[in-house]
Amino acid sequence: MISALMVFTLAACGSNNHSSENRTSKEETDSDTTDVLVVYYSYSGTTEGIAQRLQEKTDGDLYKIEVVEPYPSDINETSDRAEQERESGNLPELAGELPDVSAYDVILVGGPVWTSTVAPPVMSFLEQVDFGGKEVAGFWTDSGNPGNYAADFEAQVEGATLHESFGLSNVSSYEEDELNQELDSWLTTIGTLPETETITGEKTNITITVGDTVITAELNDSKAAQEFKDSLPTTVSMTRMGEHEYYGSLEEPPTETENLQEGYEIGDLAFWTPGDLFAVYFDEPEEAPSGLMILGKITSDMSVFDTMDSSVEMQIKIAE
Repeated sequence: MISALMVFTLAACGSNNHSSENRTSKEETDSDTTDVLVVYYSYSGTTEGIAQRLQEKTDGDLYKIEVVEPYPSDINETSDRAEQERESGNLPELAGELPDVSAYDVILVGGPVWTSTVAPPVMSFLEQVDFGGKEVAGFWTDSGNPGNYAADFEAQVEGATLHESFGLSNVSSYEEDELNQELDSWLTTIGTLPETETITGEKTNITITVGDTVITAELNDSKAAQEFKDSLPTTVSMTRMGEHEYYGSLEEPPTETENLQEGYEIGDLAFWTPGDLFAVYFDEPEEAPSGLMILGKITSDMSVFDTMDSSVEMQIKIAE
């Protein structure tokens, strides 16, 4: 039985890590130059979610492996077909053009664990691509048993410098911050996490004025926060939500999407990406929001929010 064909929902990200399409479409980032290509095959969507996170974290390009003849939705039928393909050596035909790997220095290749080894679509990709002179690392998702995935994967990659492989078991069991920490740790180990992923600690002091009340805060040095800084001064019409936040639309919302997280700390200034909204969090929420980019933090007394009106104008500028 294919251990990784259980359908997971990445929204609740969780798992245990292990270290050691069809020639489909290539999706590129906004950057014209990148050293990293993230390649993946995904049956249920779990590996795809991990690949997309890796692409965002590395500022790399994304290539999805797809097969000409899709696998059945029935897990048993898929398992039988995959076993026949491996035993016969007739690996599945891939759809679309293969990526030009000569344009990259580092190639990350991922897929699900099927019957304790590499899924045939990934095998087919590895068989057809020349990795000579490249740096390659494998990643996988599984439902609890990685089997021989790492060793089998590495045995198929010829002519490349191999980095430590990385696996995640039961992805849906991970908390958002835990999953990001696991991925960041692996990318740091293999040297593909851009320096921009790490906040250096430099802060920009700002003021938020509501009527006669002046609130002080500081922005971090993430790319999104720097974009927000460049838009200052600005006035934002903010609406109160319950007893924990104010939110409003920015005239110039950040274009960068990085370091997304679920939940916040009291006092955080954030950009909520699902709704493209700027948010000021002054108390605990009933339910932790996801898709947040933390821009900074309030540094003054937050009791001023207790008596603030339901709709306010926040004038935000760099502190003098």
